[in-house]
Amino acid sequence: MSIRPFTIHVPDEVLIDLRERLARTRWPDQFADAGWDYGANLSYIRQLCDYWANGYDWRLHEGHLNRYPGFLAEVDGVDIHFWHIKSGKPGALPSSSSTAGPAPSSSSTSSSTAS
Repeated sequence: MSIRPFTIHVPDEVLIDLRERLARTRWPDQFADAGWDYGANLSYIRQLCDYWANGYDWRLHEGHLNRYPGFLAEVDGVDIHFWHIKSGKPGALPSSSSTAGPAPSSSSTSSSTAS
């Protein structure tokens, strides 16, 4: 298993593309009084997409996440992203948490050790 430093960085072009694709969304008609009975509520999804396109500050959150030492570990050919954060409390028990999938592809992120 190889472990290497990792910094989250989504290229500007990817974020611009996301905003443009969200702006081009072709919305379906909503069934009357459907609420959440047939999947996600259309009004909610439209608000969420508007937030992602016009309200979410990716660079702010990217900066928050990059305050912590991030790493990639290759396990069975798949990169797994993790943070290694030491507790300030003496004798603290270690903790581990994981997401349900592998790390983002290198096409949308970059390693802090890239040459």
